[in-house]
Amino acid sequence: KLNLEVAQKERLSQEIYNNELKIRTIINALLDAIIVIDDAGYIIECNDAVEDVFGYLPMQLIGRNVSILMPEPDASHHDSFLNDYLNSGKGIVLGKRRRLNALRKNGEVFPIDLTVSEISVDGQRQFTGVIRDISERVATELALKEARDRAIDSAKLKSEFLANMSHEIRTPMNGILGMANLLLDMKLSAVQRDLVETINSSSTSLLTIINDILDFSKIEAGKLEIHPVATDLVPLIEGVLDLVAEKASSQGLQLASIIEPNVPKKAMIDDTRLRQVLVNLVGNAVKFTLKGSVVIRVDYDEVSRKISFYVLDTGIGISDENKNRLFEAFTQADGSTTRQFGGTGLGLGISRQLVDLMDGQLDFESTLDVGSTFFFSLPLGMPAEEKAIEATRTDTMLEFFIPHEKSSYGIKHCLERYQMPVRMNHDVEKYMGLIAEADASQQIVYVIDLTMFDQTSEEWKKLFKVVQEQSKPVIWLTPHAELQQAGEGVLTHQHMRHIMKPFKLSVLFDLLKQYDEIAKFNAEFEHHAEAEVEEQEVLEEVKDDDNFNLLLVEDNLVNQKVAAALLKKLNVIPDIAQNGQEAVEKTFAKDYDLILMDCQMPVKDGYAATREIREKEGDKRHVIIAMTANAMEGDAEKCYDAGMDEYMTKPINQLAFLERITKAITDKKSESSS
Repeated sequence: KLNLEVAQKERLSQEIYNNELKIRTIINALLDAIIVIDDAGYIIECNDAVEDVFGYLPMQLIGRNVSILMPEPDASHHDSFLNDYLNSGKGIVLGKRRRLNALRKNGEVFPIDLTVSEISVDGQRQFTGVIRDISERVATELALKEARDRAIDSAKLKSEFLANMSHEIRTPMNGILGMANLLLDMKLSAVQRDLVETINSSSTSLLTIINDILDFSKIEAGKLEIHPVATDLVPLIEGVLDLVAEKASSQGLQLASIIEPNVPKKAMIDDTRLRQVLVNLVGNAVKFTLKGSVVIRVDYDEVSRKISFYVLDTGIGISDENKNRLFEAFTQADGSTTRQFGGTGLGLGISRQLVDLMDGQLDFESTLDVGSTFFFSLPLGMPAEEKAIEATRTDTMLEFFIPHEKSSYGIKHCLERYQMPVRMNHDVEKYMGLIAEADASQQIVYVIDLTMFDQTSEEWKKLFKVVQEQSKPVIWLTPHAELQQAGEGVLTHQHMRHIMKPFKLSVLFDLLKQYDEIAKFNAEFEHHAEAEVEEQEVLEEVKDDDNFNLLLVEDNLVNQKVAAALLKKLNVIPDIAQNGQEAVEKTFAKDYDLILMDCQMPVKDGYAATREIREKEGDKRHVIIAMTANAMEGDAEKCYDAGMDEYMTKPINQLAFLERITKAITDKKSESSS
């Protein structure tokens, strides 16, 4: 019996030893250091990982105060913190991970994660600490923070660079475009005019490229935002075609906008960015279309409440190998030095990103040597109450004579969707026969494309005579290039009118409404001279005024000349201030009716000058208009915050500039008379 008890005790002792050995092996295999201290702060147990973490062998730590593993001032304060906890139960956070600094044997301070738990062994309070070396993690976090800070600094520098670049580029461009426009107002020989027009068109093209690069940079920097506004779709879409009409006409291309009947009148869309995308797509279509047509088609899905835009062309198309990289920045389908078509390769990339920002997706379909269609859909953003175009006179037959069958198909399709009876003809002789044989009682409006005729030919004279003999209304489709050549009879005959190409449904329907009151249809049509008439009216309105005082604050000599030449048209001779400090001094030395203030100048900029004028001016408030090359997001608000009344960007729009100065002169006259 005694031997049996001894054997059981030995077996039990062996099991306990084996379990302790197993537990010790597991603890020593851990990567985290484990240290057990008594209630006096002395180390009574630790695992092998303490050597990797602290550089001490376990036997070197047993019996030593745990403060040996702490840097100052923690080492000096540890025992008092421990005593406070033992007496009050407060001061040590148990069971929670804390980030602290620890001290290696070699004196290196390093970061650790520490978790402390309390146990009781034979009535004695002990504390177990699990310690993890987080040096690598902290180093990674620090590197990420530094990288983030560098990225933020880089973005800030990039934003500042873009603002400065915009100003530095637009300032000389204002001088080039301004001087070119002033030259075009003078009497020039044909050769001189051609040279100046080349300068003007090349400068405008350069400004477009510059704007593309700046927009691309703003998008990349995340600085470009979308601002939806209630937008009237028809003038926007038809205005896009007007921008490329002259170039398309010179290439013999047909342009048209097809607006389906269900398209609403307005949409909550960023009109500036939508116009930019469409101008880019239509411009590309015209550039890569050697013959045929370019059409903008607009449709509306009442279920998804999205407006879809399509730009269709009969151009060269895109090969399969180039389709995958078409939207990549700085990439062109033909990037060789012998390519036929130029460009930066930014337009389509910017357009896709702009469409993405407007919650759409730009895509395309294309067949080589057949043509391409680019399309995207955008959310309407507001209820579809009014239709974009309202049809009229659905009982009137529209007899078209258009040379290109493909472009006429789109017009015919759209008019039929509006329930308008329409017939398309492409044969000259047949068409003249139709006019001559028309039933006098039938309601017909003839629509004839002038590009099919040499207006000095016998064929043209015969057609015009046949048309004159009819009492039917006639609408001539007139290209930009042939407006001046169109006969006076074509433009002034009682029943005749013309539409400046590209063909526009809204204009056609407006004319049809006018035909309902034919007696009112005799007004002289001078659409091509509207800008000149407006400017002449401006000049006539103020030509007798010679008491208007204007201060031009501008440090750039070329821009001074441009503004002074424009003001001379109004008999206004400005005083010049070369910088903001000089502007402040001159403002209070003379009574000025208007101050045109540049923003970036030496000595004192326009913002500081304006603020100083506002502080000193007293009861009389001077009218100050910012005239600056800064055109980045927030620049207008910066001008208003400084106290400026209005904001004009360079290059200066001449007509808008003259109208604004005229308003100031008129306001002064009104005040004087009252």
